[in-house]
Amino acid sequence: FIIILTGIILILLQLPKKQILDGDELYSYTLSNSKIHGFIINNIEINKWTSQEELKKIFELNNDEIFSITSIYKNQARDVHPPFYYLIFHIISIIFLNKFSILPGIILNIIAYIILMIYLYKVSKEIIGKKESYIPCILYTLSLGMLSTAMFIRMYMLLTTICIIFTYLFIELTKNMNKKNLIKLSICTYIGFMTHYFF
Repeated sequence: FIIILTGIILILLQLPKKQILDGDELYSYTLSNSKIHGFIINNIEINKWTSQEELKKIFELNNDEIFSITSIYKNQARDVHPPFYYLIFHIISIIFLNKFSILPGIILNIIAYIILMIYLYKVSKEIIGKKESYIPCILYTLSLGMLSTAMFIRMYMLLTTICIIFTYLFIELTKNMNKKNLIKLSICTYIGFMTHYFF
């Protein structure tokens, strides 16, 4: 618990330092929340001033876009990434309706981090034993990789979490080869494939 809390505090301390969004991070907003502006490049004229109101329509989740699951599907059908991350991002964005904020992505990453740490502990316990199982958790929490992944508003923290869950479920399957464990691993595999094409 203390390790997870430390990680959350480190993430929250980095929030004020996040001043710029990477181009891919902007796509997290448009592909998750925009009915008509999924691909911002195709929808904004080059060398022409774009008003603040137009940008708000593009990056904010608006009233008419709540639970627009078909938009997420259509946006992702034209992109290389699968839709699972964007669906979760969209649901969290509802909290910030009609307001642009980096918090939907950060909240999603914090939730993924918490789950990741639970399963990293379980995997570590299986591989190196209960006594030392906290060491990988501390090392990951204090790493720049964790902070960087947590602050990057893309699917990579979620993907890392799913990979760790997959590892744990695979270990469980090798210990006890049964239908229940196979189904769990299959579901995790499906969610992994629906999160990122590298899974």
